[in-house]
Amino acid sequence: MSITYNIDAKQNVEQLFESVLSTNFNLLQKLKMSLFSMDNTQLIHDLRVCLRKMRSLFSIFKFSISKDALYFLSNEMHYFGLKLDYPRDLDVYIENYFNKETLSHGEKLVYQVAKKQQDKEHKKVITLLQSKRFERFLKSLENWILEKEWRKTLNLEQNKKLQENCDNFARNTIHFYQKNILSFGVDIEHLSDKSLHKLRILLKKLRYATEFFSPLLQDNISLLIKNLKKLQDILGFLHDRFILKKLHKKLLKKQRSKEIHEFKYQLELQQKIESIKVKKVLKVEWENFIKIKRQYEDTFAIE
Repeated sequence: MSITYNIDAKQNVEQLFESVLSTNFNLLQKLKMSLFSMDNTQLIHDLRVCLRKMRSLFSIFKFSISKDALYFLSNEMHYFGLKLDYPRDLDVYIENYFNKETLSHGEKLVYQVAKKQQDKEHKKVITLLQSKRFERFLKSLENWILEKEWRKTLNLEQNKKLQENCDNFARNTIHFYQKNILSFGVDIEHLSDKSLHKLRILLKKLRYATEFFSPLLQDNISLLIKNLKKLQDILGFLHDRFILKKLHKKLLKKQRSKEIHEFKYQLELQQKIESIKVKKVLKVEWENFIKIKRQYEDTFAIE
């Protein structure tokens, strides 16, 4: 779901933070209201992304806002995000491997198990979003924004940072994340799955930051955004293959059918081979990321 942020270079850091947070909170409320009028798969995806963006926003502004002010809200966002992980993994699993006209007997058996579990998980999500805990979270977040609760625990240095120009803050943030991402080195295709997952999380934070700040940086950031999208897609593909065994173990643990386990074995083997090929593409896009970083070194230099 596309979001437009109403920000400009005249704003200070606090106004930027408040604008981006309010925009995502409004989207969260709309998604809550769309509970029974929206496709569950899309709802879960959009909710998950919205919560991640807000947690990422908190991470970006952690130098300006105390941990105490963010503790409850960040923890709640993390809790709800975790509850959406398994339903989303099932949605992606069904879309990736069973979205075709003809299924083999083994595929049909696994699809039936996956679809039944997907329906159960979707119902759990609906129950979660109707829960008192989620309502309390929404109300707390709304009050936190309206009352500017983050101000209550600020020290002088943090307050000073919030009054700084948002344009410089945006450029410095992009530079900070680029620097951290490049610390993974050039030999990216040989990184472990866990390291690639950490890189994926960092790239998401950078991509969210570019999205938040795009009205400020405009065309100067377009190549970076395109490259980040490609890198995220590749790492997302690798992550889905990485968690495949874990997903199968959870989903199929009670299944005894030989056809089901033969399908499981063949799919995991096939995806392992596919991952090796995809890592070669990852290397190319990683090299592009390094080139783009150098190209925009002056644009994103710390001021």
